[in-house]
Amino acid sequence: MFAKYPHIGDKLNGFKSYRLRPKCAYNLYNDDYSTEKIFEILDTIETTDYIMLVFGEIDCRMHLAKYKDIDLCINKYWELIDAIKETHNNIILFGTHLARDNSTTKGCGTYQDRKNATIEFNSKLEQQCFDTNTLFINIFDNIKDENGDAMDEYFADYTERDIHLNSKVLPFVFDKLKKIGVLNDKN
Repeated sequence: MFAKYPHIGDKLNGFKSYRLRPKCAYNLYNDDYSTEKIFEILDTIETTDYIMLVFGEIDCRMHLAKYKDIDLCINKYWELIDAIKETHNNIILFGTHLARDNSTTKGCGTYQDRKNATIEFNSKLEQQCFDTNTLFINIFDNIKDENGDAMDEYFADYTERDIHLNSKVLPFVFDKLKKIGVLNDKN
């Protein structure tokens, strides 16, 4: 959520954000750098802390709109989830968002292809989470207009790419975290 500037997330009481580098959910577990970095971070986190993973936007924008193998992508992503669950059970998966149609960061296929891939990815990821008793939140519906298109007002203008969400989405995120019992009104 904080793109290239994870220190912004550190200003939120009770939250700490980390950034790897742009990574696909599909390749996450098979990339030695990413896997090593993730487990280095996990070594610094209490096993009872919540860990929210936010991956899938690149997959939907660049690959799934073209190749449409969403089940395989989620299965590959789940290899990492299973590995994390060996030591940390409080995992939250954050459904991906749709990049703007007018984004300067282009994707494969048409905007409708990318929208369909995002919707299907989130739906299947949510089902996988339900089937495995893994927490899931999704704000996609909060940041789209009546046509299902991503609204510009929720995207950052402080990065070199205009695909990252800005802090206006935080109330939606906090609301979803409250609904799944991770936050309460005192947080």
